[in-house]
Amino acid sequence: MDTTDPDDSTSPGPTSEALTVQIRMTLLGTYFQTARDELVHRIGQRDNALLLFLAAATAVFGASFGDVSRPALLFSVAPLGLGASFVLAQHNDAIGALGEYCGMEVTDQAEKILRTRIPDSWDTSASLMAVGPRRLRSARPRKGRWLSRLSTDRLYASLLLIVGPGVAGATIGVIMVHNWWARLFGVIVDAVTALWAMLLLWNSANERNERRRKLETWRRGTSR
Repeated sequence: MDTTDPDDSTSPGPTSEALTVQIRMTLLGTYFQTARDELVHRIGQRDNALLLFLAAATAVFGASFGDVSRPALLFSVAPLGLGASFVLAQHNDAIGALGEYCGMEVTDQAEKILRTRIPDSWDTSASLMAVGPRRLRSARPRKGRWLSRLSTDRLYASLLLIVGPGVAGATIGVIMVHNWWARLFGVIVDAVTALWAMLLLWNSANERNERRRKLETWRRGTSR
């Protein structure tokens, strides 16, 4: 007569190594999701900063040409653009670092834990590499590359949207403001702030391109 209690039967549980892998992958997934959420949040904040600057610039232009003409207000557009440039450059740098972490670093760590190659995510995919100005510029004549860069690249387009209104405001202000000292002061301030904004956004765009080249090198090194 079999007196074995079926409840006493035990199935072998996961090994300590399997539990370690599961814990490490869970932690890595949590870190990835946190970084990814921060990246998406910063993209939204960056877009909002650009929209706020354009709204402020529009309000300044409207106030300058209202019932009471105040052309000197136009000289304030370039400093506003400099403030927006600081915000955009900060977000661009953080977005680039977060994208690099979500792409290369998380993939390398996951493959090291699992000891196998994992599928590409969006941050490491060939589709991401096909997006942006690099592919578009390669199909255009050399003499038109700078125009292609401005028209297809988000960061360079942001540079145009921020510096453009400041330059336009300074130009109109010089024409409409009658006091020579006010014109001189406005031109100096706007020239300095516009150049500063251009350098900030241009350097941010170049850093983004460096990260892009780093991702290309990483993809080639991992035979992706």
